[in-house]
Amino acid sequence: MLYLKIIAVGLCSVLVWDAVEAAETVCSTTTIKLVYVKKNGKNIAVAKGKCCQGYVRNKNRCVPVCSTPCENSKCTGPNFCTCNEGYERLSDFRCIPHCEGCDNGFCIRPGYCQCSTGYYHADNGSCLAECGNCREGYCVEPNVCQCREGYRLGGTESERVCEPICEQDCGNGRCTAPNVCACDEGFVVNEVGGCEPEVPPTTTPEPCAEGYERGDGGCVPVCGEPVCANGCGNGDCIAPGNCVCHKGYGKIADECIPLCEKCSLGHCVKPEVCQCDRGYELIDGDCVPICEEECKNAKCTGPNSCTCLPGYNYTDINSLFECLPVCEDDCDNGECVAPNTCECNPGFVKDEDVCVDPIDLCRAKCLNGFCDGSAKCNCNHGYIMNMIGLCEKTCPDGCVNGECIGGSCLCNENYRLSLANSSVCEPICGGGDDYDYDGGCQNGRCIEPNVCQCDEGFDFADGSRTRCQSLEEIRQERELQQRVKQCAKECNGECQQGYCQCPVGYVNPKDQDHRCEPLCEPQCIHGTCILPNRCECDQGYEFYNGSTYECFHRKQIKRFNTQLKQDLCEEKCNNGYCEEGDCLCNAGFRPRADDEYNCDPFCEKPCLNGICAGNNQCRCFEGYENYDNGSACKPSCEHECVNGRCVEPNKCKCNAGFVFVEGSASACESVEKSVADQKQKLCKAKCSNGLCVEGVCKCSEGFHIDPTKLTCEPICEHVCKNGFCSAPGECRCNAGYEHFEGSGCQPICEQDCENGFCGAPGKCECSHGYKREDNRCVPNCGDDGCPNGICVAPDTCECFTGYKQSEDASSCQLIPEIIYKVDRNPLAYNRAYITYLVPLVVIAVLITSAIVVMIVLRNKRKDYHVGKLESKDNCVYFMPQPPAAVGVTSLAKEEEEKFQV
Repeated sequence: MLYLKIIAVGLCSVLVWDAVEAAETVCSTTTIKLVYVKKNGKNIAVAKGKCCQGYVRNKNRCVPVCSTPCENSKCTGPNFCTCNEGYERLSDFRCIPHCEGCDNGFCIRPGYCQCSTGYYHADNGSCLAECGNCREGYCVEPNVCQCREGYRLGGTESERVCEPICEQDCGNGRCTAPNVCACDEGFVVNEVGGCEPEVPPTTTPEPCAEGYERGDGGCVPVCGEPVCANGCGNGDCIAPGNCVCHKGYGKIADECIPLCEKCSLGHCVKPEVCQCDRGYELIDGDCVPICEEECKNAKCTGPNSCTCLPGYNYTDINSLFECLPVCEDDCDNGECVAPNTCECNPGFVKDEDVCVDPIDLCRAKCLNGFCDGSAKCNCNHGYIMNMIGLCEKTCPDGCVNGECIGGSCLCNENYRLSLANSSVCEPICGGGDDYDYDGGCQNGRCIEPNVCQCDEGFDFADGSRTRCQSLEEIRQERELQQRVKQCAKECNGECQQGYCQCPVGYVNPKDQDHRCEPLCEPQCIHGTCILPNRCECDQGYEFYNGSTYECFHRKQIKRFNTQLKQDLCEEKCNNGYCEEGDCLCNAGFRPRADDEYNCDPFCEKPCLNGICAGNNQCRCFEGYENYDNGSACKPSCEHECVNGRCVEPNKCKCNAGFVFVEGSASACESVEKSVADQKQKLCKAKCSNGLCVEGVCKCSEGFHIDPTKLTCEPICEHVCKNGFCSAPGECRCNAGYEHFEGSGCQPICEQDCENGFCGAPGKCECSHGYKREDNRCVPNCGDDGCPNGICVAPDTCECFTGYKQSEDASSCQLIPEIIYKVDRNPLAYNRAYITYLVPLVVIAVLITSAIVVMIVLRNKRKDYHVGKLESKDNCVYFMPQPPAAVGVTSLAKEEEEKFQV
């Protein structure tokens, strides 16, 4: 508010705008007016007014303060950060980069998604799972392969692969593709796709089925050069649709692209060759952002984008974008030059991070003294200045080996106060307690810290200067040391106090206490004791029969061994007899190679499926029986093998041209009959909603045959979008969808999609002119929003007080401040009154008109509901907020006002 003050000068009066007084009572969030005053003959600018709470003054501007540094954003209000372009709010002071559809990854910069481990970038920018080997399948998770229809997961635990499924039996062959068998040599593909024995043709062979050709083994699949999509550049096409990339390339969507270990902010053009995105440069093999201007008090986090360091806030004072330091406490009488660091103004000094007047500081701290004009503290009588500038009492008698502090003697390190004289500090010896006056120098006195002077008849016993011993004790210790030294040199045991102590099993010889010798109990006979209870035999003698102390002559041992060998042979010889200790085999037996006492039965022919019982007779295994006079074994079948032969115990093998009857392991029937039965059985297993005729499925009315599954599927006249055909002419919607307009299915959203529409189950999409914010569709007023106003409709701002709309209503502009100048000449008063009063009237009329227009627009806006359907007289109105176009769809031919979108 402006105030008028009338100043009387003689008979004249002049109008003066006293804006200064008003400014002093109102705080500011933008700028502070400077008033020039004369001081010491000079004009000095003095700030009038103050910044509002939550703002700090920087020169003549008020800048907002954020208690926590704004990350990827700038401080635009007290403790309020506004995100930079391309970023979205995560918390009050932190903004993170925004990426559309960054599933299976994380957004590292605006619009760029870095895939998680196990995922790779697809052509559309999404992150897809990566599998090492997923031929004939789809990679659904990292290293998790889901096989295509007709395949199933097989292989080993270390390497899983998708293997084809053959519903027919591929016996005598292998399954190479879904329902395709490759037969072994001597077998050919039959009518049901299985393998049957090859029969030499007697007539002209029948033509092969489509996709097969006549080969040496019958009809075989047609093979040619493999073809891969996109030509398999930078790779090798090893099978149809299977492209193996060269080294240094990776496969993405059937295309081999180069791989780079570090290229998250660029494009990999060759293996390990990265081309950085615009605004980035390659340093040490990685792309880093480029900032043309130096990031002062900040770091370069994007192309020409600086982020303030901790302790600094982003500001644009005087259109200079810079990071200014933040001090939690006000820098009174100083300036904030670094985070939480104030620099005092000239004439002030710092005391505990506060700038104060030096004289005031001296008066506050000069205890037991007085301050002179130079702010210096002078101590009173009986006091002296210490190292930290405080006045403390003096010691009248001095302080030997110490320092006088506060009138008391404080001893130096390794000294303590003497009990006899409180002004003398005496040295400490022995490293004990400072006040342990009884410890320290025994048999002597302490002359320096840890240095003793021994009494008469005493001396230092070792290298220490604090331990005094009697000369007799020193002599005894030295003798002991000499004895210990001699013992350590000669003793083969353990020295204790200079004497050789023998370990267990050793003893001192008589009159020899300096060494040890082993003890054997009982004593060695014809030998010598070399270790405890271990003897060594004399020459010509040996231990016998486990003895460890008695030695026998070798001739005596030879007689013992001959008799022992004969006794051992008679005990162990099996299927034989003993002569002089040797085992000789009976007739029909021969010695075992690894055992001289065992004789095994012998047969001239090998006993297959049995074991030799001797004399060319075999003992057959279970399931086998003797033949050829008992010299061989053959398999035995409990039931007769009809049209076949017994090849294993209770297992028949059909003759050529015959196969087993279903459910039988011994009866065989002709191939023709078996094939017909298998076709009919296979048809019945799958032909639901139909009838099998000679192995062929005939579908019922309203169903058709699926050539891939060989099943009858229902027929729907229209395509079941977002659903599936569940019965003839009947569509069933997928989960999250509901029927709409006949056979169609539309998504279901539980929440009301105000200002938008349901685009997918449970997901609202905003209408044109609206954007998603806090899970709501709100009007969009461009990238900058509505500075100094509120966005009330698409590209329409409602301005704050003191601002007006731009011509296109998309932004708010500051209403210019009108400065009135009053002519002090009385003769010009009337002219000034007319000159300035008329513009005031015009401005008042314009403001009143603007308010009326805004009220009218607001009242009109209440009659529209964006994105809401309302019904009136069989008409449905879709009414977005003005100024967007209004669409009306008429359901009845009544005369209504219609608008074309």
